[in-house]
Amino acid sequence: MSEASLEKFVLKKEFNIKEPQSEKRISSDDRPLFISYPNEYKDKAIQEFDRDHIEDIQNSYEALSQNIEILYKNNEYALCLVLIEQLLGSYPQDFSTSLIKAKILTSTLDTRSAVEILEGLRSKYDTHEINFLLAENYYFQQQDHLSLDHYFQAIETLAENPENAFQIYKNIGNIYVKSGHFDKAEEFYGWAEEVERNSDVLAVNFGTLMVQKNEYEQAREYFKRAITINPANDKAWTGLALMNREYGDFELSWANLKMAVELNIENQSAVELAVEWAKIDNKKEFIIDILRKSFLEKNHFKQGLLLLHLYVHFHEFKNALGLVNELIDKKPQDANLMKMKENIQLMYQGVQVSK
Repeated sequence: MSEASLEKFVLKKEFNIKEPQSEKRISSDDRPLFISYPNEYKDKAIQEFDRDHIEDIQNSYEALSQNIEILYKNNEYALCLVLIEQLLGSYPQDFSTSLIKAKILTSTLDTRSAVEILEGLRSKYDTHEINFLLAENYYFQQQDHLSLDHYFQAIETLAENPENAFQIYKNIGNIYVKSGHFDKAEEFYGWAEEVERNSDVLAVNFGTLMVQKNEYEQAREYFKRAITINPANDKAWTGLALMNREYGDFELSWANLKMAVELNIENQSAVELAVEWAKIDNKKEFIIDILRKSFLEKNHFKQGLLLLHLYVHFHEFKNALGLVNELIDKKPQDANLMKMKENIQLMYQGVQVSK
């Protein structure tokens, strides 16, 4: 793959950029944003809650409801669900408890179960909160048509529920980016910016949109802005690295990419980009050290495979042979790894003979 082709490939990979009608989503952030609740008595409530005798809690509606609220507001979801099931066993139609259960399922990304509850509630109570939560769940399921439908229904009552405005506008913008409606996407991103002007996530999304529109200078400025807001945003550093390389500043682009990888070794797009650039620019030390550390300390199998390919590329066959054996120990039934080992052994033997 030529370097020019590689740049385009990685730009699309990092920001999930696809052709219109693609099934992939463009959002730079993966998880929905949920409604926050007052937290003024968090410590006291959690300290006073009797975890060891949860089954002995008074089986009354008032007692169960009170403890469900305490646990839910403080993200004690596992315990909260125990009490929810207990209450719904006696009061299966209880709206507030069913809604809390749906919120917990949404936050734990059990979107299928959440939608089932929410659609049932919506048949009786067509509220802003239900439409918003349905939109969030359908958004995460990549069912964009349904997500848009519920987002727009939620917008109708947004004046009374302004706390959800940023998330609604941002995600509608993301959906329009995915479908190739860039002008609409920019419009909704603009409305989201009116609500929250200092969002590094939105700045990265704006940068992604500008990449789609081939407006690279604007994209670079948005990625810089995201970093100014949040220097720990690894996606922004990755985007800036790509833009600086696009403009021929290879040293700066490498510095940006190193920052992205050091901030988040789980950013697979940044890691894969560093591997490809290492091959092109013959700069292997940094990424080899990072990958080795990740593989040893975090048992990260994908990083181990990337490291193996780097060893082979740079003809470090002895290291490659040792690493492939480690990988086989983790996946002894992997036929591809066994084949790779055979090939590496042949290459290593060839090097030994030539000496």
